[in-house]
Amino acid sequence: MLFPKEISAPDISVSAYLDYIKNYRKSLGHFQNISLFSQKQILTEQPVDFFYDFIRTDVNMRGETLRLNSYSFFSDNQVHFVIEESDALRLSVHYNERFFSEGSNFLARVYSLSRQIIRGCAYLRELDILLDDERQKLLVDWNNTYADYPKDKCIHQLFEEQVKRTPDAVAVVFKDKQLTYGELNARANQLAHYLQAMGVAPEVFVGICVERSLEMVVGLLGILKAGGAYIPLDPAYPRDRLAFMLSDSQAPILLTQERLIEKLPGHKSRVVCLDTDWEMISQEKEENPDSGVRAENLAYVIYTSGSTGKPKGVMIYHEGLCNLALEQIRIFYVQSNSSILQLSSFSFDASISEVVMTLCRGAKLYIGTQESLLPGPVLIKLFRQQSITHVTIPPSGLVALPVEALSNLQVMVVAGELCPSN
Repeated sequence: MLFPKEISAPDISVSAYLDYIKNYRKSLGHFQNISLFSQKQILTEQPVDFFYDFIRTDVNMRGETLRLNSYSFFSDNQVHFVIEESDALRLSVHYNERFFSEGSNFLARVYSLSRQIIRGCAYLRELDILLDDERQKLLVDWNNTYADYPKDKCIHQLFEEQVKRTPDAVAVVFKDKQLTYGELNARANQLAHYLQAMGVAPEVFVGICVERSLEMVVGLLGILKAGGAYIPLDPAYPRDRLAFMLSDSQAPILLTQERLIEKLPGHKSRVVCLDTDWEMISQEKEENPDSGVRAENLAYVIYTSGSTGKPKGVMIYHEGLCNLALEQIRIFYVQSNSSILQLSSFSFDASISEVVMTLCRGAKLYIGTQESLLPGPVLIKLFRQQSITHVTIPPSGLVALPVEALSNLQVMVVAGELCPSN
């Protein structure tokens, strides 16, 4: 008998559902002589077919008792349950291994569900599909995200501490240009003082819409040092999406580049061009500013894709960002001689992890051009020339990357998309 696969009433009791199964089976009695071959012609193959038989092993024949101790079994169904009744119930499960991976623990789940029913589980909604070891992993082991980190510091303060340790080390590279930690800190400080004069303070949103460049990192750090919370805006986004993000956030200030102004939608933000306005910005002091920002203040707001409706702004605080940076430095083995590729779009949350785990450890951040980051020979050449040791890449990019040929690569984080088994 084919079990119904979909249940629209989770509040139904287990006993009522089993009664329904029994009555449903009886109603199909006039189909009992249809061969398996005919069934295959009538019914298209389902993802998983469940069948069961009930066998009474003690059979009375004119006063004599015949005990059935063994039987032959054959079925081409995906799953077949056989229940034997004598002095006790015996459940046998026959299943086609082609339809169940080893990791599905199918028999263990059947056993677990059977025990729950025997112990008096009343309703279908109370049946637990998770095994004990799976529940331990999901709720305890894998959810143990505790990390020891300074809870009173902001992310830019961790960067400033690194600047003191390695001021002359290369911090960021783009094409043939680079900035040391000392130079990057000085430029970010000048921008921070400039933004503070414009009114940027804790909890003030500042949009940043720039192409891949050194200005991207300078702008990010400058906003954080000024005390504000940055909102990354990808210039490649459609105008209506950028318009929504600017309107929804009501950011009073927008950092951008001169060549992008005409591409931006209408907005009410004051514009600062990090390229053409830099001569004026560079007149500011190079010392670390005092913004009064605290660990519980916002660091940035990142918008979701909006695939299920309008994009939603997710607010991230300094405390959480410090936790992320220090924990990723630890688990990804980031060292001062590491070279990390900044591959993700500036509007993706992966981009901020690439930046902070690099700059809070004294490593080198390489910002590739849009063209150089396309999967293929150019990207492979970039990996080799820049001796990239760490990268976060989607599965679609991994397919075209001959990992075995990249001798310097130490850590690859695959994320952002569904990862196929192959």
